[in-house]
Amino acid sequence: MELSRKKNFAILRKLYPFITAIFTGLIGYTGIFLYAKYQGRAFSTQTNYMAISHIDEIMASIYTIATTTLHLTDTDCKTTRPLLMAIVKNNPEIKSIDLIKNKQFFCSSDNQFVAKQYFNNLDRIPKVSYILFNQVFDMPYPNNNKENNAVIMVIDDQEIKHILEPRLDTQLVTLKLDNTNITYQGVTPYTKNYYTVKTPSLGQTPYIIETSYISPPTIGVLLFYYGKHFFIVTLLTIICYFFTRWVIKNISGSYYELHMAIRDEKIKAYIQPLFRAEDYQIIGVEVLSRWHDSNSTIIMPDTFIPLAEKTGLIIPMTQLIMKEVATTLAPYAKKLPDNFHIGFNISCFHCKDLEFINDCRRFFKHLRTNKATLVIEVTERELIEVNETTKLLFKELHTLNAKIALDDFGIGNSNLSYLYDFSIDYLKIDKSFVSRIGSDALSKNILDSIIEIAHNCKLESFAEGIETEEQANYLREKGVRFLQGYLLGKPMPINEFIKTKHFQQLITSSL
Repeated sequence: MELSRKKNFAILRKLYPFITAIFTGLIGYTGIFLYAKYQGRAFSTQTNYMAISHIDEIMASIYTIATTTLHLTDTDCKTTRPLLMAIVKNNPEIKSIDLIKNKQFFCSSDNQFVAKQYFNNLDRIPKVSYILFNQVFDMPYPNNNKENNAVIMVIDDQEIKHILEPRLDTQLVTLKLDNTNITYQGVTPYTKNYYTVKTPSLGQTPYIIETSYISPPTIGVLLFYYGKHFFIVTLLTIICYFFTRWVIKNISGSYYELHMAIRDEKIKAYIQPLFRAEDYQIIGVEVLSRWHDSNSTIIMPDTFIPLAEKTGLIIPMTQLIMKEVATTLAPYAKKLPDNFHIGFNISCFHCKDLEFINDCRRFFKHLRTNKATLVIEVTERELIEVNETTKLLFKELHTLNAKIALDDFGIGNSNLSYLYDFSIDYLKIDKSFVSRIGSDALSKNILDSIIEIAHNCKLESFAEGIETEEQANYLREKGVRFLQGYLLGKPMPINEFIKTKHFQQLITSSL
């Protein structure tokens, strides 16, 4: 089952970058598509109003000219024609004007009646008509006394074509007059497969301007008009792919593997004994951790503890280690000497709430004795915020008869206020100072100062990293109470520790 789970996870790890990239691309390209539709509609609406403003101007001019020229039927054609010619000359949108008087063609601006070919019966001719693209259209005009008189104007097709010319290649601007559709190409059938924005005329003459654009936009259209946007989305898609791949390889994968190791209890408790400096008598242990991976390789804490602290997995890891230590030592709990030290390292994550108090209570419950002294080692490598929660946490720990040790003193976020705010009981001297005994005068002076701080604050002092007799003798002479290091005892699995002569002598001497 474990092999199958790992195989499935490996497949998912390979697929996640592709899924992320595809998802990013879909969102980006869909956004471009919707933006193109929105822009097309907005641009078409703007085009409508531009076309309407020009056509309304022409229609208003026609209406004004009709009102003026209808009265010219009261004069003779010889007098009227020069006036008609002047009107046409000053209004380039009009090609010619024909006047009808008493249901007969009366006068024309160009010496010939252009409208004759369009009207076979003048009995029901509208008061005002205009001819556009060889189509006859009526213009609403109030009745007057001269029912048998009319005016017919021929509109310049090129003027209308210019107004209806698309602003983009993907547009089609249509003038709808009655049931006739007119584009810049002339009279055309109704065009489908276009998204159309309709706008009615603003003036007296009823008509509709429809500006249409290709919908849905084709890939070619999108690339032509939104090529930069496509490039950006494609670049983001590639970045998402490689970034997700990097995260899975460097962070997510490690997090998952560590999470599974904790769940499968592959993080094992290791024990390093603590000795009294004066007689090398074992007085307790510090609990460390090692990761036993599936390849029987032991991974050292420097590799996975930073990840555990960064991701918050340090909390379930500590709970796992505390349970293993408690259940392993439980059969020997009554044989342990009073105040036997059992030390655990905690991080700033444990100090964010009071849940760690419950972890400590469960530890004593599994251990089945309260004789042991639980030593909580606070590292200076991570700054713990001093607030009401942390103060209450350490107060409750002391209520459980736990002791607080300040670990790695002098090498991290040194905060002497810890000594007061957290009621520190032990000060642990880091091995980096111990290792320089006899070789570095500056480090020796710093070491002496740390020991003096511990004595002046009435704190018990620990020294770790003891590897030589010279170091042990120097620290003992300086009054350091407890020693820990490879010289006295190396870290080992807890199941092996309980078989050592040190532990066997310990439980035997306590009887």
